[in-house]
Amino acid sequence: MTPVTFVEHDPADKRSAVMYQAGAARYAATVVMAEAEDGVQVPISLVSRRDRKSPGPVLLNVYGCYGKSRWPSFFPWPPSMTKRLSLLDRGIAFGNVHVRGGGELGRPWHDAACRDRKRITYTDLIAAAEGLVEQGVATRDGIVIEGASAVGGTVLAAAAVLRPELFRAALAEVPLENTLDTEMDFTMPYALPEAAEYGDRHIAHEYRYLRSYDPYHNLSANRHFRQRTSTPHPMTVRCSITSRSVRGAASVVRPIATPG
Repeated sequence: MTPVTFVEHDPADKRSAVMYQAGAARYAATVVMAEAEDGVQVPISLVSRRDRKSPGPVLLNVYGCYGKSRWPSFFPWPPSMTKRLSLLDRGIAFGNVHVRGGGELGRPWHDAACRDRKRITYTDLIAAAEGLVEQGVATRDGIVIEGASAVGGTVLAAAAVLRPELFRAALAEVPLENTLDTEMDFTMPYALPEAAEYGDRHIAHEYRYLRSYDPYHNLSANRHFRQRTSTPHPMTVRCSITSRSVRGAASVVRPIATPG
């Protein structure tokens, strides 16, 4: 975990000057384990300032699908730590939650959260957040979750629907929140490979399992994000009118801002 160095080079004079260099000694990387619902230990890779006071705010990044692995890194992708240095310097810890469905611990780690076990991915994220609070790393009202793409965005929304009071905020980038209806049509891009991950919507018992946690279909006007408050927190939603990857992307996203 070594931060990048920004260098300005003058080709004419053939001279270089260091413009910015984050001191690696300021930061510490560690792995914290959290116990999932079934007793399995879920690892969380954490990076923070060495002088950070605990407990404090934490930003958690999650993916958890296709057997892909995500580690904190200062490389551009995935996910870049360079743009998070400002958060670290303000006392916010950053973590990658290695939920099941990903590939950080091998093929069995991925297979443990597929099809009729996919809900494990979301409860692993919940367990990780609770574990960080119990271990004195995070404050109970200071956990923010983020994820991108159909996978990461779905994990955030499903976890927030299951435990809306647990997270201070959720940043879902290009999410797919109506997994149930959107991919009933197998002519759509990604529909077939995602059936191997989430289950086949055309099989009755797999449809019912998906329906039990699908973010869009489990919205309720009486279930506010962060239920400890009397009024729901505001949401900012941006979406395109059409999508080349997911048909009806705008209609999938728009109702999420409606309840409450």
